[in-house]
Amino acid sequence: MRSRDRRGQFRAVEATVAAFIIFFSFIAANYLIRNSRAWTVSRSEDLSMLGYNLLHSLDVTGVLNGTVSSGRSGWERGLDFAIETFLPSTAYYNLTVYKADLNEVTTSGVADLEPWNSLKITNTDPDTFARSPEVISIQYLFTSSKGEVFLLVLQISESRGEFD
Repeated sequence: MRSRDRRGQFRAVEATVAAFIIFFSFIAANYLIRNSRAWTVSRSEDLSMLGYNLLHSLDVTGVLNGTVSSGRSGWERGLDFAIETFLPSTAYYNLTVYKADLNEVTTSGVADLEPWNSLKITNTDPDTFARSPEVISIQYLFTSSKGEVFLLVLQISESRGEFD
């Protein structure tokens, strides 16, 4: 009679182990077949926050006032250096600055925007953004201490070994 009890106990342990194996195989299968682009959503949110924080930091520290609205020749190089300082080395960016001409407001109430930077403010070539799996564009409205209005459009991408 004792051998039958032990055999029954062994079957109960065997069933429990089998249940655990099945449970963990479902978890592993779910992990393997889930959306492979889920990391991109998090990545794009991170890039958006990084870009906005960069532009906001440049604004509150006075860098934008000292470069963009200064009117000095070569202000683009100063801004380019500041951006390089703030961003990680794996980030690629392209910044375009537009000046809003508030005297030339269209009938629909939109100000005329003219490109303000004569030199490119970038650390890469345009093909990099075409090959990148994720490119984020951030628009930042900046009003200088002189009352001038600028629109900064920052395109940012991050390389994690996808392209070089």
